[in-house]
Amino acid sequence: MTLNILSFALATVKFFVVDDPKAAKGKNAVSITGAMAATVCVYKVLTSDPSVFMAILSTAFLLLSLGLFLWTIRISKSNRVNFAFSEKIPEMVLYTGPYGIVRHPFYVSYTLTWIAAVIAAPNIYTGFACLMMFGLYFASANSEERTLINSQNRLSYLKYRQHTGKFLPKATLIFFFNRIRENKSMDTSVPKDKKVAS
Repeated sequence: MTLNILSFALATVKFFVVDDPKAAKGKNAVSITGAMAATVCVYKVLTSDPSVFMAILSTAFLLLSLGLFLWTIRISKSNRVNFAFSEKIPEMVLYTGPYGIVRHPFYVSYTLTWIAAVIAAPNIYTGFACLMMFGLYFASANSEERTLINSQNRLSYLKYRQHTGKFLPKATLIFFFNRIRENKSMDTSVPKDKKVAS
């Protein structure tokens, strides 16, 4: 779990762009809240004694979380990705890779780590931390989507939203590769100041 949290923290410093007041406030809110949640969850996980099954399940969630996070970084690395709650109007949205499965793969990857903590150490503290962080991600995702809908990508984004779930896939895994091909064929020809929904 510590590896996941450190990876997220490093991306906060090195990967995401903070160049408007709302994003700066968002970074402060997420960083402070995330540090508190991480402290609680890491402590509770380290002092817990889960069954073998729950330990394996928690580890599976952590690996899925880290894999999704790294995949999303790889797909997004050539684009400017604004920090949570940014008010900057995006000029490009990715529809491929993890974005072909869910609209906010970064937030899904973070949430999977918090869920892993709840699985390994199910108690009111880890549960509250998980809900608190997901609440922040949910609010930020809604804010980002409102900005996208008011941008020049409105029509393509609305079409994309019909076929792609916010945090959970709408398609079954059987159609996963078909979804990737469909998303690649969508119109993404826009000017260069690229920004990706988290």
